[in-house]
Amino acid sequence: YYKFFFSKYTWVFYIFLIPLALLGAYAFVQTSIILGKWIDIENEKDEFWENFTKILLLSIGAAVCTTLVAFLVTISTIRIAKLLHIEMIEKTVNAPINLYFDKTPSGRILNRFSSDISKLDYGIDQKIAWMISCFVMATFDVYVAALNTPWVLALLPFSII
Repeated sequence: YYKFFFSKYTWVFYIFLIPLALLGAYAFVQTSIILGKWIDIENEKDEFWENFTKILLLSIGAAVCTTLVAFLVTISTIRIAKLLHIEMIEKTVNAPINLYFDKTPSGRILNRFSSDISKLDYGIDQKIAWMISCFVMATFDVYVAALNTPWVLALLPFSII
């Protein structure tokens, strides 16, 4: 099933998906950083509205990016399910009658169709979203660690080993 996700021009969705996920995570991390700095300083009226506005805009940006990522994963899953269904129908209709239809009951064929489509509908889109989420979280864990202790970047090549 994974070959369908990276074929038939669905890779175009993933070109937009990864940067959107990174942008949403960046906005979330920046919100936490601004909130942490805001708590440390004494409250002044000018800084209150400035910090409040930054946090509000970054939170809205993170929510919009997260929603768009979920939307793009769902749209790509729907497209892939349609392509898989069309390909399955074409292969089934073009199968030799005396070798396939005589030996395979129609209930088994229908069951196979429904199980393949349900795997796409209920499983793979969540796994792809989870994979993107893990990648983004790992990237921004390194980012936050590098903000606090820059020598972490020197140790980064050793973490791959």
